[in-house]
Amino acid sequence: MTASLPLIAITMGDPAGIGPEIVVKALARREVHETCIPVVLGDAGVLAKARLVAGGPVAVNVVPTVEKAEAGAVNVVSYSSINIDDFRFGESRVDLGLISTFYIVKAAELAEAGRVQAIVTSPINKAMLDQAGYAFSGHTEMLKDYTKTKHTAVMLVGDKLRVTRVTSHIPLKDIPCALTEERVYAAIRLTYEALVRDLGIAEPRLAVCGLNPHAGQGGLFGEEEQTILVPALARAKAEGVVAVGPYPAEKVFVRARDGEFDAVVCMYHDQSLVPFRLIDPGFGVNITLGLPFIRTSPDHGTAYSIAGKGYASDGAMARAIRLAAELVANRRQATEAGGAPAPSAG
Repeated sequence: MTASLPLIAITMGDPAGIGPEIVVKALARREVHETCIPVVLGDAGVLAKARLVAGGPVAVNVVPTVEKAEAGAVNVVSYSSINIDDFRFGESRVDLGLISTFYIVKAAELAEAGRVQAIVTSPINKAMLDQAGYAFSGHTEMLKDYTKTKHTAVMLVGDKLRVTRVTSHIPLKDIPCALTEERVYAAIRLTYEALVRDLGIAEPRLAVCGLNPHAGQGGLFGEEEQTILVPALARAKAEGVVAVGPYPAEKVFVRARDGEFDAVVCMYHDQSLVPFRLIDPGFGVNITLGLPFIRTSPDHGTAYSIAGKGYASDGAMARAIRLAAELVANRRQATEAGGAPAPSAG
């Protein structure tokens, strides 16, 4: 059984945030180890300190390479040696932000080389990335650039709702100019392909949320629906995708929650995140669609205010790890069956 378990790399995230704590807590769960062999890319000293905070044993299994990871253990490849005497949970530092980017790059390298079957990323601090000189606004943007992927999208997965967003970390004033028919079409296609291949939904039903109030109301409150969204929808429908809209935001998420749609494609960050966290609070998981490998993450940030206090919830992290393992299994099955679509929008 162990031989068939996927090897999954888990980045530690910002060392000063709750990442180390939620990782060690998640890896204390038996159900996580029943689905994969996890290996943390991070700092052994910080993880040992996090295990003390979490109330668990201090020992971690430090391995030189991911291939040496052992089933059932808290494996770590220690890519940094942070001075624990000067380190405090909850205190953001630029150098720690810089270190967190190194874990991400190493995870991407391992995944692209096929040495791990998926990656799960812990929270990072975007402000620290910026101060460290990185122009990326988050994991997705960094991984898109690293892999030279044309189109990516973030899907949030919960118990009652799935949402994908076309744009992400950009100012509201820039959204209309950032939306193009190609980007909306790509998000629809990536969502459809993920639902079929990764989540095992044979005939998914998608809804597209409008940009403007009341989805533009025929052009009265904006033209983007007619000039961008409708053509993108028509293009996807012509390829067999079951997608409808654009629908007003005030209605579409309730309809999706009630089971009418398998996912909603949204135009911008808060349009997707606010209803998602209201309907599915606490345990949401992000999937980055379009990358050449599987990447999931818990849907929350570094939470410096509670870091190191022992009560950060690992629920979303545990679900992110288990979902990554599920996606690996579903992709293997789809490949063997030869019937699921391969990514075409990226």
